[in-house]
Amino acid sequence: MAKRSPSDLAVVILAAGRGKRMRSDRPKVLFDLAGWPLVRHVVEAARTRRPARVLVVVGHGRREVEAALKGLGVEIVVQRRPRGTGHAVRAARSALAGHEGTILVLPGDVPLVTGAELGRVLSTHRRRRAAATILTVEVADPAGYGRVLRDGEGRFMGIREDRDAGAAERRIREVNTGILAFRAGTLWPALARLRAENAQAELYLTDVPEILLGKGERVEVVRAADPSSVRGVNSLADLARVSAILS
Repeated sequence: MAKRSPSDLAVVILAAGRGKRMRSDRPKVLFDLAGWPLVRHVVEAARTRRPARVLVVVGHGRREVEAALKGLGVEIVVQRRPRGTGHAVRAARSALAGHEGTILVLPGDVPLVTGAELGRVLSTHRRRRAAATILTVEVADPAGYGRVLRDGEGRFMGIREDRDAGAAERRIREVNTGILAFRAGTLWPALARLRAENAQAELYLTDVPEILLGKGERVEVVRAADPSSVRGVNSLADLARVSAILS
């Protein structure tokens, strides 16, 4: 099989959220870490994979986020209404019309993610010819995160968001990092099938892998080699923790 060109990769960074737990009206992705806004750290990690394009989905505080990203060579996509991560990725569809390769989706609030970690996801995704590949991590306290569901033989079954999880599911410690790779040709039809039938009445990107499984597509799971590299920033306490890791 021919080696894929870097031009087969497009990156979509989700940076539209308000981040209510940050106790500020400032967009969460603009909080400072080591002299850069959080989202810039993610952009720089994505660029190490030499993507053809990097798109950043903005919403709350869009003008501020756009200004912070000026000169970084990214494309801005606007999510008009906050209807969930699936809806945010849908907002990038027209901008990515004609792209037939891999689409790597990254949260804008995971500033310690490394190019090496992203490379592991992309390598598995391409080698296994998967429709979707999910980066997961095992944590001591999974509260707030989407739980990774597996069958009795350890095979991936789906992702259950925290608010929709039952008591047994909430005890699962393997969680979704929000970093997922997709084959473009299978992503868009699956996104069109999303329904906001959940506790938050949102369109979850995390429902897409289960939809793809139901269509007989291959879904792969990669465990993070360095759990600290996929630590998300959802609060000021989280920001202090990632700052400590960098110091």
